[in-house]
Amino acid sequence: MLISYRMKNFNKNDIFILSSSCKLTKGAKRSILVDYLRNEIHVISNEYYDLILMLNRKHIVRVIKLIRKESIGYFLTFIDFMLKNDFGMIINDLNQFPEITTELNDENIILKDCIIEIDEKSFEEVKISETVNKIDKLLCDDLQIRFLSSVSFEFVDRILRIINNTDIFYVEIHCAIQRNVSQEEWFFLIEKYAMLSNIFIYDSGKNTTVEFIKNSSNNAPLQMGKIYYLKTKLESKNCGIIVQGNLMFNDVNMHYLLKKYNGCLYKKLTIDRNGNIKNCPYTKNKYGNINDVDLFGVIKSEKFQKLSFIKKDDIEVCKDCEFRYNCTDCRAFLSKKNNIYSKPLKCKYNPYTAIWK
Repeated sequence: MLISYRMKNFNKNDIFILSSSCKLTKGAKRSILVDYLRNEIHVISNEYYDLILMLNRKHIVRVIKLIRKESIGYFLTFIDFMLKNDFGMIINDLNQFPEITTELNDENIILKDCIIEIDEKSFEEVKISETVNKIDKLLCDDLQIRFLSSVSFEFVDRILRIINNTDIFYVEIHCAIQRNVSQEEWFFLIEKYAMLSNIFIYDSGKNTTVEFIKNSSNNAPLQMGKIYYLKTKLESKNCGIIVQGNLMFNDVNMHYLLKKYNGCLYKKLTIDRNGNIKNCPYTKNKYGNINDVDLFGVIKSEKFQKLSFIKKDDIEVCKDCEFRYNCTDCRAFLSKKNNIYSKPLKCKYNPYTAIWK
């Protein structure tokens, strides 16, 4: 059971455990402690990182015996800091607090995310319908539609009607600013199709988010979805950029995933405008055409999965970065073009100086 904490009066059975929501990562110059429950990050020295590992799930009195006498005061103050901030707690029975598994339990998931590029100029409804059904058979939940040319309201509705006949759970639209589709028409589509929640409109001249709130006389207002207006263009130079604002500190499962797989490409698929199968819109490798090959066989092939299994600890510079498990990775734009294990070209951080450009 939990027991009270007394600064200088530890019981021989007192054990310190790090909170299950807190994760540590050590970098070349410094370390971080991330509290995923609170979406908080705390920068700590590498010495404190080592101290937490030495202390975690150990009897405190035994650890104290390993510390120099002149450092015990600092050690006790550190424990006090960890407890007051709920980064850890004192227990006396480890059996009641088993370590949480880090397994992802997604072995049965073939495909998590899919991007389909659509150009109305070369659109064939039969082929798009067949593509969507193939994606659906692989039990893919999340689908991103990228419109590469100007579209009409009727055309977007036509595409969504095809997707609506599947079990795909979530759909988002990415497109350049559409003069032929009004904001009210986007809202209409969000309300009409339950799987559509977010629309990203690029080259709009502004960075702003508009929420679609549905009011009701009998219920509280309900948020149906959002439209994100972005200044940037929907093109390669604006993809793969790693800056402070893109780091994630609210999903502990992503922390686990990034220790084992590539955060951007794991169980992800792109079908380009010509039907070519790729890892992402901006990688060069093509693995056949959706109209001619067995999609399941392609996804399970070693060639297709190669990039998906490049994890942060495999990548030059990234493996020394304290943010590596909070940062999705780009294998399309590399600092060394012929080295798939080189640092992302558009990363703005130097872990050896701890400075962002």
